[in-house]
Amino acid sequence: MTPRARRPESAEPRPQAHLAPRRSLPHGKRIFDLNLSDRVEGVWDENIPLVQQTIIEGVGISADTLSDKEVLERLCDELCRTFQLTLVESHFHTFDPGISGVYILGESHLAFHSWPEKGYINIDIVTCHKRGVDPVRLADLFVELFNPTSLRCHKIYF
Repeated sequence: MTPRARRPESAEPRPQAHLAPRRSLPHGKRIFDLNLSDRVEGVWDENIPLVQQTIIEGVGISADTLSDKEVLERLCDELCRTFQLTLVESHFHTFDPGISGVYILGESHLAFHSWPEKGYINIDIVTCHKRGVDPVRLADLFVELFNPTSLRCHKIYF
């Protein structure tokens, strides 16, 4: 792979990526895929880790689920098991209201923040390997585990 040349400062800016839903699914699921790997400036080769970030957001989730640390830990553990992510360490903090958690993974990390009063959770999964996290499969599992009324899932490749 040859390094990309840096664009001159006077060059026209690139158009913004258009984010159209990759697939619209039942239960109000919307899944977006955005590949930014072709937008890298400077030296970039196969020795640089492939970073994939998958963000999933759900609304209409039970406040009891979103305010229970043990339940959220069990559900996030299941996400890690399903996608074969290696748990190194985890840490949780309880707010009034809400819970935040961070999982240090062998592949990178998972972080979540819950807002029980809004019925909302945001989960961010970053991996540094080619397998990554399939957003369609994640959305299906998320519905099964969290029972939201709707969700959005964004996958970004760097």
